[in-house]
Amino acid sequence: MKKRAKPKENWENVVEVPRDLFKKEDYQEILQKLDILFNDQIIKKIITAQIHYYTSMMIINERPRMTEVCAAMKRLIKYGKLYQECLRKMDDKSREKMAVVIETPFEFWNILDRNLSDTTIVTGRAKGVLEDWKYFKKSHKIGAPLDWSLRSYICELAEIYRETTGKKAGFTRGAYSKKDKKEEFNSPFMRFISYCFKKVPGHPRLTNDAFASSIERAMKNPITTHSSL
Repeated sequence: MKKRAKPKENWENVVEVPRDLFKKEDYQEILQKLDILFNDQIIKKIITAQIHYYTSMMIINERPRMTEVCAAMKRLIKYGKLYQECLRKMDDKSREKMAVVIETPFEFWNILDRNLSDTTIVTGRAKGVLEDWKYFKKSHKIGAPLDWSLRSYICELAEIYRETTGKKAGFTRGAYSKKDKKEEFNSPFMRFISYCFKKVPGHPRLTNDAFASSIERAMKNPITTHSSL
């Protein structure tokens, strides 16, 4: 039996980047090896791009799936309806007892009426989310999450590479060789991208072919990067 999704409670759209997660010293060696002139400003740009990618990746990995969002909406509708029913059926004696802390019972009844109206709006919106998702599933193919964050990261690094070297950020499929039993890209640009990619904790494990495909997609359809906004 398929396990029923539950709401992902207390999830927040916030990522804390640990201090010293990305260090300047990590990049000096690779930049020297690739004959890329570097300074603190260049390394700062690389680290900024990595922070963008890290935070985006963590949010995508941790954020609730739509099944969990739908579970939250269904629970909200269920208890919202129960709350509405309690308000509608509340007797006047109960209302008067609850109104003791307010100047007049009439004011408290107005509060209850507003709560009833507001709850109706909230549950209505929750139903709208469920209907939208139901329509989306029918009209779209649901697959793996888009690699938007990785493509954006590659575009940022390509921009840094062009600015720093004055060379074209060229993509060459299959441009890697086996060296010391390890596959390594021949292209300086792709080695630069690969190195920076692997320095980000929690990055997806990709083969060279899969990673080359991500670079190719990013180069063909560039995404506006954070640094150019």
